[in-house]
Order: sequence, then C-alpha cells, then structure tokens
Amino acid sequence: DNETTSVLTNLLSNSPDENAFIRDITFPSDEECGPDGIALEEVSIVIGSECFQRVHPDHMTIYDMTYCAEDMNPCLFDLPSDGHPIKDPMDIDMSVFFDYLGQSKPFFDEQVAKFSKVGRFGDTINFI
Repeated sequence: DNETTSVLTNLLSNSPDENAFIRDITFPSDEECGPDGIALEEVSIVIGSECFQRVHPDHMTIYDMTYCAEDMNPCLFDLPSDGHPIKDPMDIDMSVFFDYLGQSKPFFDEQVAKFSKVGRFGDTINFI
C-alpha cells in the first residue's frame, strides 16, 4: 500500500549505508504497514533507477572461514576428496564463493556461529 511504500522509500533514500550492493535498513517499530499491508518477505521497490529487493540477512555476507580450513572439521565431511575447498584456492591467492561448502542450508545455519563475520561484499573493511 502507499503508506508502507512511502516509509520504505524514505528509509532506502535516506540510508547512511555506503555499500554499493546492499543497503541495510530497519523498519521502524513506531511505523506500521498500512491497512492493506505488504508481504515484506518478498518486497521489491524501484526508486529512481535503482531496484531494491529484500533478501536474506546473510546475503553477500563475508565470513572468516579459518574454522573450515582446519583439516578435520564438519565443514569438509562428505565432500569430494580431490583437494581442499578452502586451502587450495587460498594457496594460489584466489577468493572463493561457497554455497554452503556443498553442505545443506541447515548444516550451514548450525555451523555459522563458528565463523567470524567480516562484513558484507562491497563494504570497506579496515583491518588495522
């Protein structure tokens, strides 16, 4: 509805988030969806020439995968034995995108607490 769209447009347009790929916003607790409401889990909105779509909170999150680089850990069980999925790309100075390391989403959801969240793809991260 127009009321909810207006709130979302305002939040997205005025967000201080500088990431070029992701804009995190929080729907204010003192605002309400209009009487017709919007299914916020599947919302997308166009502002000017930019299209915004709600995604999973961990979408494009970057984690330190040191835990999974250890030789004996649950991340590597049931994976093909032709090389190490984390160490091999790292040894030749490459980055790798993993889709749950070949594991199931529930497995990843259980293991994610063991990873340090570094940031989001597109963030500027200072390591000093």
